[in-house]
Amino acid sequence: MTGQWRQNAACRGMPVDAFFHPDNTYGPTRRRLEDAAKKVCAGCSVRAQCGEWALTTREVYGVYGGLTEEERKQIRGRTTPSRHDPNLSTRIARMHRNGCTDREIGVRLGMTRDAVAKHRHRNHAPRRVS
Repeated sequence: MTGQWRQNAACRGMPVDAFFHPDNTYGPTRRRLEDAAKKVCAGCSVRAQCGEWALTTREVYGVYGGLTEEERKQIRGRTTPSRHDPNLSTRIARMHRNGCTDREIGVRLGMTRDAVAKHRHRNHAPRRVS
């Protein structure tokens, strides 16, 4: 995934600290800061790419693509989907159509790149190079 999407980001030119809370900031103050950042993300044309980048690179700080640090941890911490999940093929195929690589899909679904490739191969989906 290239970083060209950043040229079109709604946050481009904004102060970086608008998307990163100060250390030791918790509770309502932290939520207020995160909500303000999320409002910028809500109207962004590259929100999906930004969020996918943060998940793929395992960015641990800040708001990216409308996802907070905690929300990204929750997504990454989800259990690996069962290979018998009837929706898994559809999910993988949809992500491929949207331009995601096997690696990006693996990060999002909690699978290895090889597991995504094997699953895709069993279902004859085209490969996207990571």
